[in-house]
Amino acid sequence: MTKKKVFKASIILLVILGILFFLPLPIPRIQTMTGTCLRHGETAEVKLYALELRYLFRDPEIHLLEAHGFLPWGNGFRVRIDGGEEERFALPGGDGPKLRDYPVILEDGSQSTPGQFRDFDVYRPVGDAGVNEYHVITGAGFDRWVMEQHFTGAEDEAEDGHLLAVSKDGDTEAVRREMAAVIEVLER
Repeated sequence: MTKKKVFKASIILLVILGILFFLPLPIPRIQTMTGTCLRHGETAEVKLYALELRYLFRDPEIHLLEAHGFLPWGNGFRVRIDGGEEERFALPGGDGPKLRDYPVILEDGSQSTPGQFRDFDVYRPVGDAGVNEYHVITGAGFDRWVMEQHFTGAEDEAEDGHLLAVSKDGDTEAVRREMAAVIEVLER
């Protein structure tokens, strides 16, 4: 190979790597998940309408699909407990949160493998009382979740918020098995 061909191939490779660094692979995440509250025994349904952006060299990001008036889902994250009123949640931050690695200290003292669990937060203002927030932890497959509810600034709310185990197939026992380390940490 001549120097000119090697130089051209190197430039093309750098351009391709640059494009892969900045341009993500978009993955639509439109799913309904069902399960139960591990603390109260109530049934739960979660609907997600989002776009996951997977980058080659950076953490993936999730963006809720929110097109009020045009699309039927409005806020792209909804939670319904025991068939009650459906609550709509938003993602904190305008750019969409990164699906961060959620490290868990396991029973033997070691840490979960990077990327085994990912997490993000959703929130909903509750008038002047504060914020209703869920911390969502998901497995690498994004089809089994554990969601812990927190109330910020709400004095009269129960301190023991929901701890939901939900999945696409509604198998709460599978969520308990696969996410046992996460559930153990959250129940402490």
